[in-house]
Amino acid sequence: MASILRPKALRPGDLVAVMALSGGLEQSEASLFARGVEAIEQTGFAVRVSPMVDLERRWWWAAAPPREVAEDFNGLLRDPQVRAIFSLTGGRMTLSYLDLIDLAAVRADPKPLLGFSDISTLHLVLHARTGWCPCTRTLLRMDSVTGTSVTTAARSSRISTSAY
Repeated sequence: MASILRPKALRPGDLVAVMALSGGLEQSEASLFARGVEAIEQTGFAVRVSPMVDLERRWWWAAAPPREVAEDFNGLLRDPQVRAIFSLTGGRMTLSYLDLIDLAAVRADPKPLLGFSDISTLHLVLHARTGWCPCTRTLLRMDSVTGTSVTTAARSSRISTSAY
């Protein structure tokens, strides 16, 4: 087993990215998504929204074909300015691009990857292959389903990563 890789603590002003690592953005959830981004910004982070999070993007039930999702994900993993990645939603996509993830980028600069459901597959594989410690967190669009406010989820993410 690889040694444990822990992400650095997030600090106010850090850049975090929101990406559709599996399912895409639905028109019915656009206002919820906007509120989620605003809540993350209100906790003190700068937010970059990935091109994968676009109402016009669709590939079957996913945001894009596996190679495109992997390329964008790898770009975020390699970008030294991006300090955490929030998943827009879960879905059924991650198994299709696991072999395309840049594991060297994960090892070089481990970042919190926040999400669950299909994103748990990424958490487990990245931990098994690199020793990286995952962060399970409410998906950006889930507050209306779970009753958890997006602001609370964003604050919890900051608190849970600051322990590292």
